[in-house]
Amino acid sequence: MSPVVLLLISEINPYAALSPEWLSALAETLTAVVAIAAGCVAWKEYSEKRRRDQVELAQRLMDNLSTDELLRFAVTRLDWGVAILPVPSNWRAVIGTESIELNAQDLYDAMRPALTDETRKNPTRLLYRNAYVELFSFLERLGNLLEAGAIHADDLKPMEWILDQLANWRYAISYKPEDFFLPAINEWYPGSSLVRLLGAVENRTGRRKDEPNSSLKGRSGEPEVSPFIRSRRSKRSMSDRPKGSGYFSAAFGVLFFAAFLASFCVSIKAIPPVWILRTWLFFVAGILIGWGGNRVRTGRADNTVGQSTINFVIGLVAATMALLSLLSGK
Repeated sequence: MSPVVLLLISEINPYAALSPEWLSALAETLTAVVAIAAGCVAWKEYSEKRRRDQVELAQRLMDNLSTDELLRFAVTRLDWGVAILPVPSNWRAVIGTESIELNAQDLYDAMRPALTDETRKNPTRLLYRNAYVELFSFLERLGNLLEAGAIHADDLKPMEWILDQLANWRYAISYKPEDFFLPAINEWYPGSSLVRLLGAVENRTGRRKDEPNSSLKGRSGEPEVSPFIRSRRSKRSMSDRPKGSGYFSAAFGVLFFAAFLASFCVSIKAIPPVWILRTWLFFVAGILIGWGGNRVRTGRADNTVGQSTINFVIGLVAATMALLSLLSGK
C-alpha cells in the first residue's frame, strides 16, 4: 500500500501513521527520491566536467600554434604578410639564414597540389610546403575532434581568422586570394573536416556568395557545412553531442518500451527479486567498466579522481541501495 493511501487512512486513524507498514513504505519512497536526486546531481556534475574537459583540450591544442615552430611560422606568415619572418630553428641550416622575407611566387608555387621541379629544388619553398602541410593537418585534427564532440566550436573562435585567411589571404598581392591555399586543400583533403571548416567560415563571412557554387566542396560536389555553422544556427547544435550517446539512449528506449509491453503480460511479482537485482548489477558493471575503460584509454596522464566521477559512482551506488531496499520488502 502506498504512503499516500496510508496517509489518508491515518486521517481516520492517527495510529495508522505509526504502523510499521506505513513507516516501511515511507522509507522506500524516500530512498527512491534520494536515489533519483543523486542521479540528477551526478549527471549535472558529469555534464559540467565534460564541458571543462572540452575547454581544457581546446586550450592545449591552441597552445600548439605558439609552441610548434612550423605551425607558428605558417600562422605568422598569414598574419605578417610581407614582413621579415624568423625561420624555424631546425630549418635554418637548410635555408642558410635565420629569417626570410615574403616572396609571393615562392609561397604560391610551394602550395601547388603537385610538387613542382622549382619547389623540389628550392629550400624556402620546401619550408613553406612543409609548414602549411603541418598547419592543414593540425586543422583537420581539430575538425575531427570538433565533429566527434571532444571540443566545442565556441572554444575555437581564434581559429576562424586562420581559416578565413586560408580561404582569402589578404596578402595575395597579384594573385587571386582563393588560389593560394584552396587548390592544395581541396586536392589533399577532399571531403575532410578541414574542407567543412573552411566552407563554414566562407558561408559565415558571405564571401563569393554571388557565385553559384562554392570553391569548397565535399565528395558529393555540394558545399560542405561545418559544426562551426551548425552550432551558430541553433542552440540545440549536435556538434558537441557524439552519435554514440544517441545510439545508447535509443537502445535503452527500446528496452524500456519492450519492458512496458511485457508488463501487460507478466506480473512484476512473478519475477524473482534476485534476477531483478542481478540484471541491475550487470547493467551497472557494464556502464562503469565501459565508461572507465574509455576514460583510461583517452584521458590525460593524471591519476586524480574527478568530482563528477565520484558523484556518478555514488549515484549508481545510491540507486543500487534503493533497489535493494525495495526488493527486500517483496
